[in-house]
Amino acid sequence: FKQLVKEAHERDMKVMIDFVANHVAPNHPWLQEPEKEAWFHPMREISNWDDREELETGWLQGLPDLNQDHPEVREYLLHAAKWWIEETNIDGYHLLNFQHVSVEFWRDFSQEVKQVKEDFYLLADSDQDLLAEGNDYLNIGIDGFFDYQYNNLLKTAFSQPDQSLAPLFAHLNNIDPVHLGQFIDNQQTPRFTNEAVENNYHPGTRWRMALTYLYTTPGTPIIFYGSEIALAGGEVPDNYQQMNFLTDTELIDYIGKIGELRQLHPALTKGSFEN
Repeated sequence: FKQLVKEAHERDMKVMIDFVANHVAPNHPWLQEPEKEAWFHPMREISNWDDREELETGWLQGLPDLNQDHPEVREYLLHAAKWWIEETNIDGYHLLNFQHVSVEFWRDFSQEVKQVKEDFYLLADSDQDLLAEGNDYLNIGIDGFFDYQYNNLLKTAFSQPDQSLAPLFAHLNNIDPVHLGQFIDNQQTPRFTNEAVENNYHPGTRWRMALTYLYTTPGTPIIFYGSEIALAGGEVPDNYQQMNFLTDTELIDYIGKIGELRQLHPALTKGSFEN
């Protein structure tokens, strides 16, 4: 892995990995250690998804929920996060189940990892709307957020022709686009290709339209594997189909071109946006 990161850096690429601070696997050895019982919140499923206390202490999909308020758990997680940076020189974390861990912990987490590497990138993955102005998640050092609400608007706008983009622009007006992680596909959603096909439209054309919007409007484009070949797939796990490396390169080449344009022209990544 160290060699992979080194080779990526020599090619002017950066490497991010997943970091899970919320839970462990059901068969994790810590669960068999009596002295670590207080490392976990008591077993309880989440019943009220609007209750932050339940979100932060309930067991998500039956997974043992870590108690980040416990000093040993906090120390362990922060040490692990810093260890991976110091040991491998990675460039960022994709923070899964972000809203299930407290703001206070993430604030400390951000400060600690950025003391190790100042430009370290933190991308929060939450299926709740955390980008609204005044949200206390916005000023704790997190660099980007997956925006699932925006994803729904993108799919509606581009899976078939002649759709208004007004809802997209209205959403941009209500958030700080600096934090906007915009995506068409990701690990939790059905593939955009399926939606285009269900609407009886050619997915290649729909993909080119959607990707052009992603690469030329405020926010950070996030491209899930397989999007570059218009991979199909429905709900999890059908959206995890195998990558085909022998397919047509037309869409791959197109992404390369718009990516190059975005890199060449700072106006596509920074500054104000007017419709």
